[in-house]
Amino acid sequence: MDFSLKNGGVINAQKNWIKVIDSPMNTVSINNAKIDLEGSKVEYKGKGYALYTDSTSSSTNAINMKDATLVFRRKKPLDMFF
Repeated sequence: MDFSLKNGGVINAQKNWIKVIDSPMNTVSINNAKIDLEGSKVEYKGKGYALYTDSTSSSTNAINMKDATLVFRRKKPLDMFF
């Protein structure tokens, strides 16, 4: 399962367990969309992004990870680290 949302939509997915392997992205919020993963566990293994936002994303709570856990296993070393 992955969450991809755009154009101001809202996904309420509190207290879920989300595991994605070999997908370019796991959780994507663009164009003012909001994804609420409060209390969830998000696991990602791949070459892409576990959580992704960009300049069109909501400036607050584009992806809410309050009290959540992120397990990130990258298949290659990070080229850039922000």
